[in-house]
Amino acid sequence: MGLMASCVFVFYILEFFDEDITAILHALFTLRTGSRNYYA
Repeated sequence: MGLMASCVFVFYILEFFDEDITAILHALFTLRTGSRNYYA
């Protein structure tokens, strides 16, 4: 249920910020997993 809500939330964000899809997706995954060292 939480996964579905996350997908819908991501889809809404993609609609609003169509040009920063990759950045937003990466930010969401980073916040969700909490692994900032992955990008840094």
